[in-house]
Amino acid sequence: ISSNKSTVVVGDSVKFTVTVSSPKHMVALQYDISYNSSMLNLTSGNSSDAPVFSGNGVKSKTYTFTFKAKKSGSASMTFNAVGATMEGDEEVKFTSKTKSVKIITQAELEASYSNNNKLSSLAVEGYSLSPSFSSTITSYTVNLPANTESINVTGKKADSSASVEGLGKKTVEDGSNTIKIVVTAENGSTKTYTINAIVEELDPITVTINNKDYTVVRKAKLLETPN
Repeated sequence: ISSNKSTVVVGDSVKFTVTVSSPKHMVALQYDISYNSSMLNLTSGNSSDAPVFSGNGVKSKTYTFTFKAKKSGSASMTFNAVGATMEGDEEVKFTSKTKSVKIITQAELEASYSNNNKLSSLAVEGYSLSPSFSSTITSYTVNLPANTESINVTGKKADSSASVEGLGKKTVEDGSNTIKIVVTAENGSTKTYTINAIVEELDPITVTINNKDYTVVRKAKLLETPN
């Protein structure tokens, strides 16, 4: 006897699977089940039956029983194979089997969720963060050389049940760029790590033509539109 869940939430279903086997072909089998009716409600499967197998019978038979969980606690189902008739009218007795499951409320389930929303590592590939990474420090700076157009932000979550957004390749431009990495714990709580990526801006080039000063910029987007 087995179950598809070891823990089930009130209102959800759990399925028990029972396999009865015999050294010889079974011609007939009589069984009944018992369970905690105050905690489980049978929604699929017969609580008792005495099937007769056609032909030469079978050596193994599987039964499934589906229950809806009614309230929290420990609940069990017992399968009692009252008896079976094998080929040649030989009778055989079977051992009863019991399987237990734990039933919890939705609130108890959510209370068990992890609240770990930290990173175990954070880096910008090829560069150094300041200060050095610590899971409790959430703000960092990285200095990048002029003309840097993209960086790769890497990191790992401290808890496998958490999720992370904000890692990967990021486009940057001259000056200050704010990159946020958000870690969401299993229980929904979040922590945001911020990287201030500063791309160095080269000093502008100034030239004088016919006694008039001009500033040469490296990128068209740095041009200032006149009023």
